[in-house]
Amino acid sequence: MAAKIRCGIITIHNIPNYGATFQALGLFRYLVNQGYEVEFIDYSMNKPVVSNTCKHSTLKKLLSLPKKLLNYQYYLNSKTKATAFAKFWNKHYKLSKHHYSGDNEFFDATLNYTVAISGSDQLFNLSLTNQSEGYFLPNIKNYKISYSTSFGMSGLSGDNEEKSIRLLRSYDRLSIREDTVAEYLKSKYGIETFVSVDPVFLLSKEDWKSYENSLKLPERYIFCYIMSDNPNIRQVIQWIKSKESDIPTIIVKTCKQKLSITGREESGSGPAEFLSLLSNASYVVTNSFHGCALGIIYNKKVFSLEEERFVGDQRYKAMLGKASVYNKIVPYDTDWSVFNYEDHIIDGSIVYKNLTSWIEESKSYLNESISLCRR
Repeated sequence: MAAKIRCGIITIHNIPNYGATFQALGLFRYLVNQGYEVEFIDYSMNKPVVSNTCKHSTLKKLLSLPKKLLNYQYYLNSKTKATAFAKFWNKHYKLSKHHYSGDNEFFDATLNYTVAISGSDQLFNLSLTNQSEGYFLPNIKNYKISYSTSFGMSGLSGDNEEKSIRLLRSYDRLSIREDTVAEYLKSKYGIETFVSVDPVFLLSKEDWKSYENSLKLPERYIFCYIMSDNPNIRQVIQWIKSKESDIPTIIVKTCKQKLSITGREESGSGPAEFLSLLSNASYVVTNSFHGCALGIIYNKKVFSLEEERFVGDQRYKAMLGKASVYNKIVPYDTDWSVFNYEDHIIDGSIVYKNLTSWIEESKSYLNESISLCRR
C-alpha cells in the first residue's frame, strides 16, 4: 500500500481576520476530506521594519494611549475577538510541530511533506507580507504547488516583479486567483497558471454550518459586515428598511471608524459566531470579498459594495464574472438618483449554481496537482 500523501499548507492562518481564517480552513478541511494527511506550516511573515523614532515600546504605548481611550470599544472588541479566534484555531487547525517566525527561521527548516502548498490569500504580494519569501516555499526541494494564491492589487509591480517571477518559476504547478495576472504571466513570461475558485468554495454550505455556534437571533435581520465605512452602506440599509420597516441590523465591523449606520454590534465575534450571524440573516450587506463569497455559499440576498481602495478588485471580477453578475456590485461612486436597487441584489442561490462548474473544475485541478507528486 502506498504511503499516505502528506500535505503542508503555508498561508496566512494565524491573524484574527475572518477572510484569512475561512480561506485557510476551506483548503485544509477539503484536503482532509479527500483523505490526505494535512497540517498548516506554522509560519509567520517577516516583521515590518520599524523606524528609529518608534522603536521604544514604552514611548509607543504612551503615544497610542489617547487613541485607545477614544476607541475603547474597538480595542475591547479586538481583545474579545482575538480570544475567540484562538479558541477556534485550537479546535479546528492542525499545526506543524515547529513555529517559524519570519524567513530567517523558516529557511533553515527541513520540511518533510509529499506535497507543499502555498495556499490562498495574498501570499504573493511581497509588499503586503513585508517581503516574506517564505510563502513561496523556496526551501522546498521536492514537489510544491500553489492553490488560488493572490497577488492582490499591487503584488506584481515595481521592484517586486523580478523577485516574484524568479520565485514562481520554482513551482511544479501554479494556481492563482486573478484572470488578469494569469494572462500577464503567460504573455510576458510564458508561465502557465490555472485560475481557481477561492478556497471557501471548496466546502459546501453544510460544511460551513458545522462550524457555527448557535446564537439567540431575530427571525429576520440584515447582517452588515463592514471592513471600512462607506457612504453607500447607509443608502442600501435604508432601502431594505423601506421594504421591511421593522427589520433590525446586526453589524460586524473590523475598522475603528464610527459607521454611518446603527444597529446591534457584534464586532467581538469569533469565526463560529460570524458564520452563525451570516447563516441566519435575511440580507447580507458587505464590502468584504469573503463576506460576499460566503453570502453566495449560504444562498443569501447579498449587496456587495465596492470599496474605494479596492476599485477594480480582480477577485470580484473572477468570482462574479464567472457567474455573469459582476455588474451587480454597488459602485463606490454610485449615482443614487438613477440607481436601481433590485438590479444590484446578488441572489446567492442562483450565483452559486452558476459557479458550480468552476468549483468542480478547481477541485479536479487541485486533486490532479496533488496526485502528480507520485509521478
